[in-house]
Amino acid sequence: MRTLALALWMAIVTSSAVAQQERRWAAWVFGIADDREYIYAATVNDSGHVLGQYCFPADGNCIYLLAMSTSCTQGNRYPVLVNSDTGSTTAEIYCGDRLGSRYRYIFSDFDQIDRIVKEASRVGFAVPLKSDQFNVVRFDLRGSNEAIAAMLASPLARPRSGSPAPRGTRDQRL
Repeated sequence: MRTLALALWMAIVTSSAVAQQERRWAAWVFGIADDREYIYAATVNDSGHVLGQYCFPADGNCIYLLAMSTSCTQGNRYPVLVNSDTGSTTAEIYCGDRLGSRYRYIFSDFDQIDRIVKEASRVGFAVPLKSDQFNVVRFDLRGSNEAIAAMLASPLARPRSGSPAPRGTRDQRL
């Protein structure tokens, strides 16, 4: 059931058809988009929100994406409190576009979130709302290391020319 939910959310979150291939490790999966435009290692929580690393082989870039129902204004940046079983910190996310009932947020500091995802077993993100409240989303990180390693070992993760892909500067809608 959870795999089906993840496949459906991947289709919604990434506005692509359901992934071609998926491999599962605990709460995480590694998948390749039907159009092979991106690959991902991600998890879906019990509320249907998504946390994952998405890599775009054409330009060699990867991002950490959080898709949830908390609304945002596209292009705006927001603070978020990050709490895991390995510690707490703050981070910054910026709002991508809205797909269906979910908003896509991209973490500004890839390395910060990558470290947390790989070292912790659970993580929660507290996002401030307009009033004096917070929306808290939690994720199970078991299997994240294996899913991310499988994604990065994929032939799609390697530049096609045999040399490292330059970091792209092309505009993207995320």
